[in-house]
Amino acid sequence: MRRGGLDAEQWRRLVAEQARSGLSLKAFAARKGVSANSLAYWKYKRIGLGRRAPGDLVPVHVIDDLGPSGRELVLELGGARLRIPPDFDPAALAGVLDLLRQPC
Repeated sequence: MRRGGLDAEQWRRLVAEQARSGLSLKAFAARKGVSANSLAYWKYKRIGLGRRAPGDLVPVHVIDDLGPSGRELVLELGGARLRIPPDFDPAALAGVLDLLRQPC
């Protein structure tokens, strides 16, 4: 994919593809040959995916159920992945979740 000259629809498709890819924004941009800064601009400023009001619901996709005890829990949201080990500290997880609830 070329670096410049993409139209709004092409950027929207790239933003959606990056969210599904499981890759970081920077890694995805490098793989597609586009500027990570431009991709971030379209993701957070033009399309507005980074703006949510406190309490807004967001789609969640279950990758794997909890299964047998002793397995890690994996949460994905907007292309970000959080791996929670079986022996996690509940207070630390609560702190992370509180931080994620804050508006960008």
